[in-house]
Amino acid sequence: MKNRNIIKSITFFIFLSFLFLPAITGASVMDQLDAVMSNTSAYEGGADEESLIIAIGKIINVILGFLGIIFIVLIIYGGFMWMTAQGNEAQVEKARKILIRAIIGVIIILVSFIATWFVMGTLSTLIDNL
Repeated sequence: MKNRNIIKSITFFIFLSFLFLPAITGASVMDQLDAVMSNTSAYEGGADEESLIIAIGKIINVILGFLGIIFIVLIIYGGFMWMTAQGNEAQVEKARKILIRAIIGVIIILVSFIATWFVMGTLSTLIDNL
């Protein structure tokens, strides 16, 4: 019963964070993508490669951002489980596994952000030099 309430609270927190994320950041992701895709040369048959690369990079960054939020919430959940274990070794071990896996997930996402930034920057530079 106690774990069910914790899971409901975390789910509600995730829902609220996704709901208010555009208001907190001050911009909507869809507005940014619309601004990139509103290039008229793309509609006239001559697709602008740089705007396509920028759009793909932004989409990848948004997806990685959402995944990052999920893993940070898992870290908070694992820490909460550990703190409320009250000496229960099984719950401590479960919380420890959640924390380790969530930290590995955050590291993978950070590496993915760096790789996306590097690849998109390199592609943009190559297109500029053509």
